[in-house]
Amino acid sequence: MDRYPDRLSTVAFILLLTVVSSSASNIVPYDEESNDVNLILGTQSCYTTPDGRDYTGTVSVTESGLECQYWSSQSPHRHRGFKPYPSLHNHNYCRNPDSSGSRAWCYTTDPNTRWEYCDVGFSRWSCRGDIECYESYDAEDYRGHVNVTENGKTCQRWDVQDPHEHTYRGDDFIGEHNHCRNPNGDNRPWCYTMDPNIPWDYCNVCGEGPVNTHDNIALNKAASQSSLHHIRGVASHAVDGFKSTFYGDDSCTHTEIQWDAWWKVDLQYLYFVQEIVITNRQDCCAERLAGAVVRVGSNQYINSNTQCGTTVTESDASKRTLTFTCEPGTVGRYVSVQVEGHNNYMTLCEVEVFGHRECTKALDFVGTNNKVRITDNIPQMSDITMCLWFKLSVVAGEPHIVSYSVPGNFNELLVSLLNPVYFGRGSTTASSSVNGQDMNWHHLCITWQSSGGRWNVYNNGLLTDSGTGFFSGGSITGGGIMILGQEQDSLGGGFESSQAFRGLLTGFNIWSRVLTPIEVASVAGSESMKGDVVAWNINNLVTTGEVEEVCVIIE
Repeated sequence: MDRYPDRLSTVAFILLLTVVSSSASNIVPYDEESNDVNLILGTQSCYTTPDGRDYTGTVSVTESGLECQYWSSQSPHRHRGFKPYPSLHNHNYCRNPDSSGSRAWCYTTDPNTRWEYCDVGFSRWSCRGDIECYESYDAEDYRGHVNVTENGKTCQRWDVQDPHEHTYRGDDFIGEHNHCRNPNGDNRPWCYTMDPNIPWDYCNVCGEGPVNTHDNIALNKAASQSSLHHIRGVASHAVDGFKSTFYGDDSCTHTEIQWDAWWKVDLQYLYFVQEIVITNRQDCCAERLAGAVVRVGSNQYINSNTQCGTTVTESDASKRTLTFTCEPGTVGRYVSVQVEGHNNYMTLCEVEVFGHRECTKALDFVGTNNKVRITDNIPQMSDITMCLWFKLSVVAGEPHIVSYSVPGNFNELLVSLLNPVYFGRGSTTASSSVNGQDMNWHHLCITWQSSGGRWNVYNNGLLTDSGTGFFSGGSITGGGIMILGQEQDSLGGGFESSQAFRGLLTGFNIWSRVLTPIEVASVAGSESMKGDVVAWNINNLVTTGEVEEVCVIIE
């Protein structure tokens, strides 16, 4: 179907926001110059989005009392990031165009203060019915926020030409977003879709239309970068919520010229990360992002973390917005962007991270008479990697977290949390530097190989200890019994309450090979990588005693 964009010039969008006022004297009349309809209570109009991107009121001073600069003016502050499409006409009212800030803002008339946020009141969900519906029969005046089609397809942004090329511009009547619109007088609102096989689709926009809403979990978190070219290019500019693509707006980062320049943000806690969106510089130099790789993981040394999406190509590097989708189950605390294999500056105008702290199924070992038996068959192995998440709740006795027993050797393999953590076979043990009794979450990985008896211990994705000569030339006997949360002093028995583990445990996996350091870091940062010998499945366990299934947030 031809979207006939040449009719765009005939379209005028009118936003009708009707708010009941307790006093007629508080109603501000229609502003003919700006072509906005502002039926507002005082100066703080009714808006629905948490970041105020649909705010259309007349507040024109910042929180500190500075008067706003007109959007159509380049004095005292020149700007290129925002062109006056419908909400930015010849006025100086606070706005948040394209969600460029975390709330409504404006450039100021103070030459020493480029921009500031404004106090425009609070968003109100009660307004939603008005803004989501429309007056005209074909919904040409629809200005709501539905961005999913009636067939469940996510809308493509109007200012982006991928995956479908088109002649509409985000800075014309439509705006820089992916909300359903009817710019060509069609039967009803529609949008281009993110499905390469479906160019466009109609939307259900009145009433209960589906709306994708999620929060940027990187906003105002601690950020760092490999170097600093100029004080205006600090790392925090990429997580301040201000998405101007003009470096002069003090909204972008800037490193020195260097090989493999990088930037990263610390989310503070582990998150399931689904998507990262980068706003790229547009006043110049967008091509510098060619070769950029986005990684997510638990390792602050970013090269070991899991890559999300694909490496930025030279053709993609010029785009204003770059989106990176992570594999399902990607977990991490650190999100990084690194231009690998290039000697250049790196500039980012905003990095948005979308995800959630969905809880993880875990086992809570409550009492001292509790244990869990692994039902998987354990084969003979000359190489092994064993990983798990744990958090001790009660420090008492000598808690054992893993015990593997075979006929003739009740300690074929064991892991104890006696400070520091150690593992052993028979009378042979190897100690680590990991403090397992600090009541914090630990991702513990132990690797061993028969050749040379080489072993490694990793804590939270980082190598902490290693050695050689541990049971060199031997092998782990197969066909035994593996218990979590206790030590076996006989085959499948001989438990002592003083050796009980009391705490939380999840993500127990065993591989019949030695994982590389990068693989270990990936395991610490994702639930998707499972062992080939034991693949963690909370439903395939035999529990005894006070062991409860819980849902926890690992932090």
